[in-house]
Amino acid sequence: MVLPAAKQGCRERWFSREDRAIAALEAVATPHLPASLAQLEAAVAEANATYERTCAQAREVAAAAAKPKKTAAKPRKRAAAKKKPAQAGPAAPAGDTAA
Repeated sequence: MVLPAAKQGCRERWFSREDRAIAALEAVATPHLPASLAQLEAAVAEANATYERTCAQAREVAAAAAKPKKTAAKPRKRAAAKKKPAQAGPAAPAGDTAA
C-alpha cells in the first residue's frame, strides 16, 4: 500500500534535547586515552610540567605576600635646634667671678 507524502513518516529522525544531552555526556564521560604509549607518556609529562609551573607560581605569590614591603623612605634628619641668642641683661662686673 502506498501512502501520500503528507501521510508518510519522516525518514530522518530529528535530534531531541535528550539525544543532544546524552551525546554531550558521552563525549565528556568517556576516557580520552592517547593511541600509543609514546603519546600517553608525552601527555603525562605535559600534565606534570603544568602542575609544577602552577605550584611554583603559587609559592612565589605566597612568598611575596609574606614579605613585608620595604619602602624607599629616606631617613629623617633631625632639625638642628636653634639656640636662642643670649638676652641682654644686667652685665656682670668683669672682675667678679663667683664660683
